[in-house]
Amino acid sequence: MKRPVSKRLFLIMAVTGCILLLSVLFFRDSQKLICAGVSVQGINVGGLTVEEARERLTTLVENKNSRQVILKYGNETWKYSCRELGVLVELEGALLEAQNWGKKGPCWQQLFHRLQARLGGKDFRIPVVLDRQTALVNLEELKRKLNYEPRDADFEVNADNSISIIPSRKGRSVDIDYILDVIESNLEKDGSIRIEVRVKEVLPEITTREAQDMQITSLLAEYATSFNADLQNRTENLKKAASSLDGMLISPGEIFSFNKAVGPRTKETGYKEATIIENNKFVAGLGGGVCQVSTTLYNAVLRANLKIVERHKHSLPVFYVPRGMDAAVAYNYLDLKFKNNSPGYLLLKASSAKGVLKIGIFGNNKDLPQVKITNRVEKVFPAPVEYKYTSSLPAGESKIIQKGADGYLVEVWRELYRNGKGYQKEFISRDKYPPIPKVILSGQGVVSERDT
Repeated sequence: MKRPVSKRLFLIMAVTGCILLLSVLFFRDSQKLICAGVSVQGINVGGLTVEEARERLTTLVENKNSRQVILKYGNETWKYSCRELGVLVELEGALLEAQNWGKKGPCWQQLFHRLQARLGGKDFRIPVVLDRQTALVNLEELKRKLNYEPRDADFEVNADNSISIIPSRKGRSVDIDYILDVIESNLEKDGSIRIEVRVKEVLPEITTREAQDMQITSLLAEYATSFNADLQNRTENLKKAASSLDGMLISPGEIFSFNKAVGPRTKETGYKEATIIENNKFVAGLGGGVCQVSTTLYNAVLRANLKIVERHKHSLPVFYVPRGMDAAVAYNYLDLKFKNNSPGYLLLKASSAKGVLKIGIFGNNKDLPQVKITNRVEKVFPAPVEYKYTSSLPAGESKIIQKGADGYLVEVWRELYRNGKGYQKEFISRDKYPPIPKVILSGQGVVSERDT
């Protein structure tokens, strides 16, 4: 007698049959087709290939890209498309998610996802993001139109060497971050994005009031030196260094550094080769002519009764100031430093034109004494004579190949006067300048019969 099939076996076979039936039902679609019931941004793409879905979504994407961003400031309006401002509609990411729905993971998960899409639908959103860098580039036109820089209060020297203040002006800057934040908060919405442009006030570094409080009213001291404008490289170096000083403000108690103010003298900073003094010789070097600027400033500083903190002489006398009144500089080596020991701010003004370099120091000349600078030669060192011999000249002939110059021991003093009466005498420096030998080339060649 045959045994009946158990209910349990029948149930297993029934469940297996259902699974097979559902597998046939849900997996019969090609792997290239998006599952039925899947949509992107509310548009049905089920049963389509990725290419077909992309085509169906083209209008939606174009609409998002062409949405307008309308910026308004006062009576002016600027219009941009979202695409122009770097709004990225990331359709490919949404299509990839739609394509993979019901095709990844274990079979039971795939089956569940497909069933979920068929019965209740599965919608994928298209990510929309803002590329801020692209937006910044394309908003430059707006910034050029609305932005303007603040202007610091400035000082103008009048014909009588008094000072007038040119008032400061506040600047204006578009709040770009606000514009970008509003765009980002409206990316998922439909329709145009309208934004009232906000601007920020930009304050000057020096306001009119601050300039007035500096009490820079008149000239304290000025010094001028002459230069040969035909020496092009040297002149360019001189003008460049002088322009670095022009308009510089020095606060009370501040120690001014020439090297810090002018910066390194290199090819990269625009300096050229010209004559410099090095190892007691005149040679070609970068920045030749800058020492004339430091020397001219030094003489103005002495006459403004300011305290010298650091100063170095040249190894040889220079032509543009009296002996002992020069100030050599070399970046990171020799500096000219002085302290603003006056009660108020100082203003430097420098100009170079028609072969004259002029540097003025302006401030409040109230209670400023009359200043007299004197130099006194303590000793003269006669230039030695050196002979060099050559066969290129006939015997008995000679020529000077280097003009000599005497050396000096020089003292510099500063005297202060009030109402024509001296009341203080200050020692400034005592410098020794070695003599420059006179060099004579003497002939040792054979005298020809024609010469006799």
